[in-house]
Amino acid sequence: MVLHLTEWREFRELDPAELGEAVSARILLDGRNALDAARWRGAGWTYRAMGRPRA
Repeated sequence: MVLHLTEWREFRELDPAELGEAVSARILLDGRNALDAARWRGAGWTYRAMGRPRA
């Protein structure tokens, strides 16, 4: 599981496929609503964002 809790550019631009190689479960909680949900879901991640309904 990855928690995204900052709007810093270097974290917004992470490659979801590359990061997926480093985790045991592709689950992402975007606490800043700063990431592209479609991009992360397209890379096989379960994407959740604070304050947004589940898609």
